[in-house]
Amino acid sequence: VDTHAATLLAPRPTRGKQRGSLMSMFGQSDATAREADMEVSTFGDELSSISWLPVLVDPPESYLPWDASQTSVVARSDAVRPLGDLWLASSSSRILDGQVQDQSLTRVFGWHKPVNLYALVTQLGALGALDSSSEMSYRQTMALAVPTLYRSIDTALASPAPDAADDGASEAALEALREQPCIWVGSGFVRPAVTALVSPLSLQPHLYVVSADLQSFGSLLRRLGVRDRFGSSQLVRLLEDLAFRHASAPLDSASLEMVLSVVQQLASPQHQPLPPTQIYLPDTACAMVVAHELLFDDTPWLSDSLAGGQQAAGGQAASILSSASKRRRVHPSIAHETAARLGAQSLRLWLLGRNADTFALGQENVEAFGQYESLTSRLHNILELYADGVGILHELIQNSDDAGATEVSFIFDQAQHGDQSLLS
Repeated sequence: VDTHAATLLAPRPTRGKQRGSLMSMFGQSDATAREADMEVSTFGDELSSISWLPVLVDPPESYLPWDASQTSVVARSDAVRPLGDLWLASSSSRILDGQVQDQSLTRVFGWHKPVNLYALVTQLGALGALDSSSEMSYRQTMALAVPTLYRSIDTALASPAPDAADDGASEAALEALREQPCIWVGSGFVRPAVTALVSPLSLQPHLYVVSADLQSFGSLLRRLGVRDRFGSSQLVRLLEDLAFRHASAPLDSASLEMVLSVVQQLASPQHQPLPPTQIYLPDTACAMVVAHELLFDDTPWLSDSLAGGQQAAGGQAASILSSASKRRRVHPSIAHETAARLGAQSLRLWLLGRNADTFALGQENVEAFGQYESLTSRLHNILELYADGVGILHELIQNSDDAGATEVSFIFDQAQHGDQSLLS
């Protein structure tokens, strides 16, 4: 047919016998075929209505989506695509076993038109559903096939839709892809929801960045649901997933490094304000804990007192120290400011909150209630929390810095004072 296409498809048919003989090959009698010559369009319709085109039964290449249930060796032209469309339509169409050179015959079969959007989307979904392979051949094959498929989908979407119904069908096809692994990231396909075009962090296997060679398809990828950058909600969810996955077990070194980078990123201004949800941080044992249950140690000079607990003080102070020593601490690699932004509590303010009513030590919106305790008794309890030495000086400097002071002066007074009253 390909060899004689120029004669068979001539505009003014003069060789009816050839067409009649051709149709007799497909089950029509010579007498019926010779009754009258066919118009070209009728001849094309007749060719398209019968299963006669030879098609491939087995996939010619590895990792190719293929319907193994299709075992017939011939098919109708409307169910067949040429071999050149192998990686664009193998999951939804039969593939021609051979080549068609004549352009007129190609037009009769409709192969001059590009693969439609539905078939392209089906092919991409089928590629994403395949089991990924760690073999280099798989990555090399996808590196060639995926850009071609993305380009065809991009072109199909850019083509003007004949009517609103077709435009709606295009959007429905994309919607079906958004929940499937359809984004190639160099090692496999992942869902658009866990993918971004760029990211300063390496977050695999939880979140992925689009391969550099596919960045040119940014418009298509955005329509599929790929973000320009990971948002705070995705980063918070990553921490939450790690917390549930590890339960109370410590993170391994790679996971801990990832968590610390995510925590630092979340504390940056671009992610503020954070979504109203619980944020998990690693503690000193590298276990993930809800941030508001953690304290960050901004009173390192009290470490000996806290470690000593009841032995370092007595009465109410001992009880407070004992309680503080049992509270879990933020991982030491997380800066205090970062921990505070993500919901962890200051150890210093936690201690002061249990020893002060409303004096200005960096607390706001605090109102005293319950039993009254004299200021001198309260100060006495606070001072008992501090170990002997320069710890109290550190605290005074810290309070001055919180208040915005630029200079702190200490006076070493060697004068002798009364031991009963400072006023004597």
